[in-house]
Amino acid sequence: MTESRFWLGFSLIPEIGPKRIALLREHFQSLGEAWQAPEGALRHAGLSGLPLANLLKARATIDLDAEMQRIRRVGAHIITQVDDSYPELLLRIADAPPVLYVRGALADMDNVALAIVGTRKPSTYGQKAAHELAKAVAAQSVTIVSGLAQGIDAEAHQGALAGGGRTIAVLGSGIDRIYPRSNSELAQKIMR
Repeated sequence: MTESRFWLGFSLIPEIGPKRIALLREHFQSLGEAWQAPEGALRHAGLSGLPLANLLKARATIDLDAEMQRIRRVGAHIITQVDDSYPELLLRIADAPPVLYVRGALADMDNVALAIVGTRKPSTYGQKAAHELAKAVAAQSVTIVSGLAQGIDAEAHQGALAGGGRTIAVLGSGIDRIYPRSNSELAQKIMR
């Protein structure tokens, strides 16, 4: 198994977040070694209680190959914190997500980005302002980041595309489910 599968596995376990993954990485030579470590070694590394119980249960129930296949089936891949393509600026924040699920591709130019987010029920002025701002900024090779929600988010993505630039949609609904469905066509345009 490649190491990225183990990153994925740990990211799926409740109570095993960025801080505990970092703890395991410090103690073990790899997350693969941590995944296969006996309970005593995991305790020695600092895991106990619910996080340890969840890990032991997950190792017996999560099929890492099937999870990787599910991601590939929707045309996605994962990027871990140790991959060269993981966004450098994201690594600088506390508790950066250990795994990013990506449909489409990240580019070096995405390191210069502007997030535009707002209400799902904007005024006409708000819609126009978000669209025009994103369009103008994207035309200057700045990637626009938003959440694909209705309203300001959708206007920001559409403006970036209208400006001939790049845009990234950060989803809270999972990689295999576009929400809201009304923005499915917009999501497809973003991934092209």
